[in-house]
Amino acid sequence: MLSKLIKYEFKATGRIFLLTYVVVVALAGVNAAMLAVRPPSNSGLEVLYAGVSTVTGLLYGIAAFAAFLLTIVIVVVRFYRMLGDEGYLWFTLPVTPTQQIFGKLIPATVWTIVTTIVTLASVGLVTFRANWPSLLGSTWRSLASQGFNPGVWLVCGLVFILFSLLVNVMLFYAAIAWGPNLIKSSRLGGSVVAYIIIYVALEVINLVGVLVMVLMFANTFKATQTIPSVLTSADVAAINHAGAVFGTYFGIEYLILAVIGFFITRHFIGRKLNLS
Repeated sequence: MLSKLIKYEFKATGRIFLLTYVVVVALAGVNAAMLAVRPPSNSGLEVLYAGVSTVTGLLYGIAAFAAFLLTIVIVVVRFYRMLGDEGYLWFTLPVTPTQQIFGKLIPATVWTIVTTIVTLASVGLVTFRANWPSLLGSTWRSLASQGFNPGVWLVCGLVFILFSLLVNVMLFYAAIAWGPNLIKSSRLGGSVVAYIIIYVALEVINLVGVLVMVLMFANTFKATQTIPSVLTSADVAAINHAGAVFGTYFGIEYLILAVIGFFITRHFIGRKLNLS
């Protein structure tokens, strides 16, 4: 049954997301083409080119921002509706609260990741003529020659981003599930208050974690203030170690917070469901 819920969710949201991606990539292509056909500075087309490129650049920026905003809105609204009037249909299905959550969570996470990838790819398309692939390659080789592990850092960064997305989605879900029980007279108002409470708690936890990490690796941070070319192998090893500890700590923290958010959501859906 879970597979059917996921399939339905993808089908219900796919058309909107795909259309958004097409618009973002198309506008990125237009801006890339504009940069490729830039007229000479002494031609009479400078004013026209400047006006058109400004408009297309502005439209692309709006579209890229709107893609992220639309993703958040759809993720929130789809779950909010399930716990509202649509809940009288959703919760008559022979599925568990866990399946209901994952039926929304998995598509939401996938669409958030795809939106991020499409947006970054569109930025790469627009800035391709700036020769960023060559710059990225030279930076990668430079870091590797100094003893850093850019591949490991990249993988850790991607995992950290994934866990961050998961935490944010679960934060919204937990707030929406808790909200109607927090303020019974206003489901929306309760969800907003619950979100603020959870968000502040998350920021406090992050702040404490950062302070602890800074105190643990104070000497390492002093080493990074030197010129990269004079970093010793011991400094590089210390920085790699600090990065690994930071990544592991926050990765575990975010994973735990996502699990806590899941159990909060399941608790209110399974035992204190309020669809009013």
